[in-house]
Formats: sequence, C-alpha cells, structure tokens
Amino acid sequence: MKQALCIFLSLVSLHSFSQDLNDLGILSFDQTKKMNSSPPCEETTNKYLQYCVEDGSNICYTFNNNQKLNGIIFMTPYGTKSQAERAFENDVLEFSNNVGKQAINKNGKTFFSVTSELGATFEVTNFNGTFYVIFSSLLLN
Repeated sequence: MKQALCIFLSLVSLHSFSQDLNDLGILSFDQTKKMNSSPPCEETTNKYLQYCVEDGSNICYTFNNNQKLNGIIFMTPYGTKSQAERAFENDVLEFSNNVGKQAINKNGKTFFSVTSELGATFEVTNFNGTFYVIFSSLLLN
C-alpha cells in the first residue's frame, strides 16, 4: 500500500503547482493561495481556487468546511472529443498500472480508492466547447 501511495504522490506532484497530496487536509485556503506565485483566475473565498495555465489547462483546489485543502483537480484540454477520450483511456490505464488498483466506472467517471483516506477520479467533460480530461485527487473523509 505504501508503494502505491508513493507512486501516486509522485504522479500527482508532476502536475501540481506548489501543492501536493501531502498538503491535503493540512493547508488552509490562505496558505494555498499564498504558495502560488500567480493570482487565481477564479476564486470562491474559503472554498475554491482555480489557476489558469497558458496552454488552457486549469489547476483547481477545493476546501472543506474547516477551510482545509481537500482536493486537487487538473483539467487538461484537448482539441477534439476523440483526442480527450484516448488521453482519458491512456491516463486511466497508466494510473491503474502504477498504483496497482482496479477502477470503478460509473456514469462516465472512473474512480480509484487509493487508500482508505484518498481517492482519485478521471473523466472527460466538455466545457465551453473544449474537451477536458479531468483528474482529481480527493480526501475521502
């Protein structure tokens, strides 16, 4: 289990700005905001921060009622639905192989229970005419 979590942590930290999975449940809204050098492109005080990247990607941070970081979401854009679906399938397969877990598929989303406290989801969505592969790492409690 520790090996799967270490692999998962290294995969996610390749994508993140300043935060990583070790910050889930620890960092406050203000601490998370201060750790990023650029201002958020969207913000809901004490609940949500979104950072827009030049390539059209987005990195979002969600916070629970105690204003602690409880989710990190990566949105990667693709030119077409078929490109996004291929990337989704590749990402899910690679993730499954790296963490040694089988996915649960439901309503177009793919769920992984990485540990008893940590989950991950993948999905393809269309937002304002752009198809995104969304990868989320979330505290389950």
